[in-house]
Amino acid sequence: MTPVPTSLPSQRTQISTGATARFAAAAVLVVSAILSVDQLPQTSACWFKSATELPCPGCGLTRGFCSISHGELQAAWRYNPFSFVFYAAAVAVLIPRPRRGRSFIMREPYTRIAIAGLMMTLWIFGAWRILQSL
Repeated sequence: MTPVPTSLPSQRTQISTGATARFAAAAVLVVSAILSVDQLPQTSACWFKSATELPCPGCGLTRGFCSISHGELQAAWRYNPFSFVFYAAAVAVLIPRPRRGRSFIMREPYTRIAIAGLMMTLWIFGAWRILQSL
């Protein structure tokens, strides 16, 4: 009998991670649909912006999500263009795959590559945003 590699996550861990991702995505989408941008606190929750007075790559995502949920697409773009990407990803996590019930966004190896590319692009955008602020 061949030993099972210990580096692979168990099926139970995969299900738990998928359920957590679906719960988080659903919660974010529901809250963004309930709250409008006007109802959000006017203070920044971003520690980077609080410390440096410069926008981080993720600044504006919350307001962008709320704007998208309320159909204010131009406002969402102004807050943070990546709002659309993350909003689409949150919706995609909720779409179950026909096999095994996992969402199609959780596929390997494409998910890791896509997330790495997205994060790299987000950080490049953040650097550009900081340069624009100076």
